[in-house]
Amino acid sequence: MRRIIFHLLFFALCHRATAQLTCTYCTLDNATPPTHASEPQQILSASGGVFSGNITLTGNSEFVIAGTGNYTLSGVISGAPGFTLALSAPSAGAWGQDAGLILKGSAPNTYSGKTIIRSGFIACYKDEGKTAIAGDITLQTSASGTGSGLWFCRHGQLGEGNGTLSFETMPQGGTAVVNLNGTSQSLYAVKMGGSNARFANLDPDMPPSMPSEEDVPRKSEKAVLTLTGANAGSVIEGDSFFRSGSDKGLDVKVQGKSLKINNPAENINNVTSSRRRTGYCGCPATPGATGNLTPQTPP
Repeated sequence: MRRIIFHLLFFALCHRATAQLTCTYCTLDNATPPTHASEPQQILSASGGVFSGNITLTGNSEFVIAGTGNYTLSGVISGAPGFTLALSAPSAGAWGQDAGLILKGSAPNTYSGKTIIRSGFIACYKDEGKTAIAGDITLQTSASGTGSGLWFCRHGQLGEGNGTLSFETMPQGGTAVVNLNGTSQSLYAVKMGGSNARFANLDPDMPPSMPSEEDVPRKSEKAVLTLTGANAGSVIEGDSFFRSGSDKGLDVKVQGKSLKINNPAENINNVTSSRRRTGYCGCPATPGATGNLTPQTPP
């Protein structure tokens, strides 16, 4: 029995020791950078931790979460235009729910390069109206079955809505999901397709308890998505899911060029789409294909 207990404790200690958040091509406040920018630099040594300093991207940076758990960054992430921030969390699970970054703080992040969520999740939890992510966002999945997620906890986390959200999913991989979570956000455009690409107010199919509600609170309110793209339309196609997932609903306001939906009816639920300025909503002509999508043209 003692031997079993020893091995269990040893495993737990080793597992805890390997849980950490690192980044490459980054500098941290009050920390000596590594000799080579490509070397991983530790930000936090254990899940549940908070790093309140600023982070500067010095190139295309890879943030890696070893193990599971959530890591909070409450300072400012900055970097020269074009530098990307990519998140990889190989142990995050099929929905990316078990490991992620929580972006908090009263000051906006100022890096403007693409944000790539390869696996794991990012929760945008800055103060209301403060930018967590300003540029394009891509959600990916892996052939090994790991998914990715993007959560919102407060309104106005995407700045002026200049970024395009796109999905790059593997047919046999995990699920890539965006949860507006009862908030209002603006994007330039949305490009999605494939049965494991999901956009919702709150997706009803994902594991209900992860990420934890203590770290990522759920909001029981209507969600609003504004599409601003004047020169690029949004496309929802294939078998992707674009729905509220909540009885509170999802409003989509098209201020830009268009919103084109070519998608089975059962994958669209409780969504109201309204036209603004020159925008329009183009839906398939197949009878019943618009499902519970309710197009509206305001006066």
